[in-house]
Amino acid sequence: MYSGIRKKISYGWQDTKGRMGLHHRKIRKSAGSRILVYHGLCPSHHTRYNSIFLTTRVFEQHLKFFKEHFNLVSLDDYFQGQFRNDRFNVCITFDDGFANNFKYVLPLVRQYNIPVCFFVTGIRQAGYDILWNDFLALFQKYGPGEFNFYSEEYHRDRSGSYISTSTQKDLKSLSRKYSFKTRKNIIDLFRKHIPADIMIREQDYWKQMTEREMRILSASPLVTIGCHGYTHVDLSEIPISEAKDEMADSKKFLENVCQKEIRAIAFPYGTYTREVLQESKHLGFEQLLATEFIFPEDHSNVLLRERFIMNPYISVHNQILAILDGKYKT
Repeated sequence: MYSGIRKKISYGWQDTKGRMGLHHRKIRKSAGSRILVYHGLCPSHHTRYNSIFLTTRVFEQHLKFFKEHFNLVSLDDYFQGQFRNDRFNVCITFDDGFANNFKYVLPLVRQYNIPVCFFVTGIRQAGYDILWNDFLALFQKYGPGEFNFYSEEYHRDRSGSYISTSTQKDLKSLSRKYSFKTRKNIIDLFRKHIPADIMIREQDYWKQMTEREMRILSASPLVTIGCHGYTHVDLSEIPISEAKDEMADSKKFLENVCQKEIRAIAFPYGTYTREVLQESKHLGFEQLLATEFIFPEDHSNVLLRERFIMNPYISVHNQILAILDGKYKT
């Protein structure tokens, strides 16, 4: 409790200093680079279902600050080390392929003339317009209090998570080990529990881009398209043969849609194994993105980069400080 209070006070103080312009000296003197990870944007209520969305207003505030104080580079330039020495260098990426990226991000990219990389799945070709994580967020809010699946009973706890009665683990963490076949069976079986009007009204929180939107996005000279797995399963939790297919099918799908070579892949959930790294290189990926390095040798891997996930719960000033420091307050 006390650490939470200290963190709150610290964030409040840093926010006050930011509004007074007292961080400008640190910003001017900061050197280095960071790849940032965003996911989705919405006009309001950005934490209604998950902790990966920002409002369009806050994202635009980020862009304005970046344009004024940072050097913004494309993913290609980042991997080539095309940086400025007098400014902190930032590459913006978006994961998951939400339709809201096309709806809200692309106009801002054009307005501010900022390079952005979008990592997209192949879930559309797999016959679905929603990713498992986003379905689960909706299902936990509107689904039944308990259900049975594959002879396993689940009940919803006070936080809204479905908990296995036998393992006491939540469905979200258990599903990291599920294949897409299992996940889609749950979606097919329980989608009827989510009211149709809710699905329509809440499209910004779950709907995936169409192939037409992907093509338009890809055609922008400011945009890079990368793979994010075919069905967004955890590549480190499935057999390497399936992981290879996930990456290969994703690459083939996006290259067919965009009519250009796809050389970048962001591993779903930011995780990987040594075997996944090896197979990704064999498939022709030259830019590999993770959340953080897992193995000691990764620090010297010229194809692999870490990324920094944006926090929807803190102010712009505190977010900027976190980007410069490469960590959040603990």
